Amino acid sequence: MAKASACGDNSLKLVVGLGNPGAKYRDTYHNLGFWAVDSICEQFNADVTQHELGWLMRCEEQSPLDYAAKPNTYVNRSGAAVSAWLGELGLEPHEILVIYDDLDLDVGRLRIRSEGSAGGHRGMQSIIKALKTKAIPRLRVGIGPTPTNMSGRDFVLSKITNADREIYTAIFAKMPSIVKLIAEQGIKKAMDSWNGVDFS
Repeated sequence: MAKASACGDNSLKLVVGLGNPGAKYRDTYHNLGFWAVDSICEQFNADVTQHELGWLMRCEEQSPLDYAAKPNTYVNRSGAAVSAWLGELGLEPHEILVIYDDLDLDVGRLRIRSEGSAGGHRGMQSIIKALKTKAIPRLRVGIGPTPTNMSGRDFVLSKITNADREIYTAIFAKMPSIVKLIAEQGIKKAMDSWNGVDFS
């Protein structure tokens, strides 16, 4: 079912952004993965298709990416959607990139990794459990530190401040370039190029 990749031997075929569906959560920190995917799809002229488990976008033929997706299963159950899409598209875990928010990173920071634990993020935990492997490439978007007067759980569901919004706008303007770099030159190159950048 998956189309032939525009970049020959690249191993990145699907980008998945994590978030919660519905207007209530649209502008919250926990939905930064959705925002990232929207930026990618706009740049790569993706056709959006409503899927039982979310939104699956097919990118134009000349783009470096085949698909992007946003699960509608809520963050904590993201694994069900990701597992289903990999089965339908005939993909392996190493051929995806999961984008999500991270309390352990400060606002303005990104962290790209080829594998690892969930680090306390329940969405990534759900995906690791569903795919039965930790070897899943991911891009974490910093939202920390947690305000002293809020719990982490409340903070991730709070509205993004105007100051932080400006930073994320700058970050997501670069997201298509980051994805292109991963697809064409590999995740190690992207790690070396972007893990030390501070957008704040």
